[in-house]
Amino acid sequence: MNMNKLRVVEKNFSQLEDHKDSRWDSEYHTFAPFVSEHFPYTKIANVLKNAQYGASIAMNEIGEGSPIYRMNELHNMLADTDTEKYAPIEEEKLSKFLLNEGDILFNRTNSGDFVGRTGIYLPSKTEPRDKVFASYLVRYVVDEDLVLPEYLAAFLTSKYGHDDVIRRSRPSINQTNVNSEEVKDIDLPLLPRELQQKIKMLFRYGSSKRRVAERSMRNAVSIIDKTVGYDRSFMHKNDLYCAIGEVSASNSIFSSKNNRIDAEYFQPIYNKLYDEIKQNVGIGTIATELKIHDRNFTPETNVLYRYVEISDISSIGTFNSATEELGNLLPTRARRKIHTGQVLVPSVEGSLKNCALVDQSMDNNLCSTGFYVVSSEKYSPHTLLAVFKSGAVQAFMKQSCSGTILTSMRKEDFRSTPFPKIPAAIQKLTDIEVARCLTADAYSKLALLTAVKVVEIALEQGKEAADSVFDNFIEAVKQNMISKY
Repeated sequence: MNMNKLRVVEKNFSQLEDHKDSRWDSEYHTFAPFVSEHFPYTKIANVLKNAQYGASIAMNEIGEGSPIYRMNELHNMLADTDTEKYAPIEEEKLSKFLLNEGDILFNRTNSGDFVGRTGIYLPSKTEPRDKVFASYLVRYVVDEDLVLPEYLAAFLTSKYGHDDVIRRSRPSINQTNVNSEEVKDIDLPLLPRELQQKIKMLFRYGSSKRRVAERSMRNAVSIIDKTVGYDRSFMHKNDLYCAIGEVSASNSIFSSKNNRIDAEYFQPIYNKLYDEIKQNVGIGTIATELKIHDRNFTPETNVLYRYVEISDISSIGTFNSATEELGNLLPTRARRKIHTGQVLVPSVEGSLKNCALVDQSMDNNLCSTGFYVVSSEKYSPHTLLAVFKSGAVQAFMKQSCSGTILTSMRKEDFRSTPFPKIPAAIQKLTDIEVARCLTADAYSKLALLTAVKVVEIALEQGKEAADSVFDNFIEAVKQNMISKY
């Protein structure tokens, strides 16, 4: 047995009473939190006005009720602008769960990799204030006379805050949990107000750049949809969900390449959309228009790889995170080798929007077999991403999905999915918007990473060193030298 990484600590039985639940599990006691010598500490509970669990309610994707945040909509310490799910909360209960600017959302239960994910709600001035949050999130409302919410979010995301969250979590068979009382018991270093204000500036800058990125991606998708003739309201008429259509048995079984006989596949709205696109720009299939890279790759044992799953993809199609691991320690689903310029397309219905463009940071690395990997000589990579995120192709991919417990696209379904032929002039316009999106996203992510770095350097080296980290970022922005920062 390899004993190199084994941690051992001796505790007296009486010391168990130091915790309100008398915890005796080794994970809690063998990983003592880091304590900075530069700042005083207080419990997180002492800086909160409120801590609240979210709404436990059925959700939908057809816009009924209020937009509801889940863990999936927390990325890079920010709550996403849009949500995929909605919840019809009763009017008298709605105010209890409505989010306010500066609320911190904390993911309390999921797999061990995602417990503790934190995002702050920073809506734009024009954004409707009608969003709520789900039961597996906790809302923390900070007393801003004591600390700023941006600082608390950055601390919980920092390696020191997150490590304390993980040691307090309680693993079970299928998921890991950490309750709100455990989080409130964490010791929080009290950074000077001036430094907290700088962290707030980084959050606000990152948030504004993210909105630029989201707006540019929406513009790119809109260019595609308008070109092909897709209209969101057209696709959400009642006949999409309740029209029966007249399809003979012989037609449904033998004319459908995938032998589909389910009503969802033969909704007449899909034929209308197909005919509209064919008339406007022409239409093929994914198999005829693109190249599908589906050869499995076996990672080499002692080679370090970066690996991404669907949960690592941002709402605009970039990578929020990646797992770095030796080949022999990667999960068995890490079997797709990817390269710069390719596009990753999820196969599971609930994640179809999480398409991603492979950038240089992921070149020659791995993704999950839950993605289809595509490229094209007819389409630029930027346009290819926008087309897959467009309403038209999203609708066709949803039509291609089948199954019961886990609805997904089989390979043959994916290959035969209709795909519009985008003119070169439209691709140029799309490329401009996607490039603008990716640039703004890079600035946003770096600002937020810098916020975490400011916290970590402050705890390790003190305020002066943390000020230098902030100043270096500001100078890089002024000089337009982010790529070298």
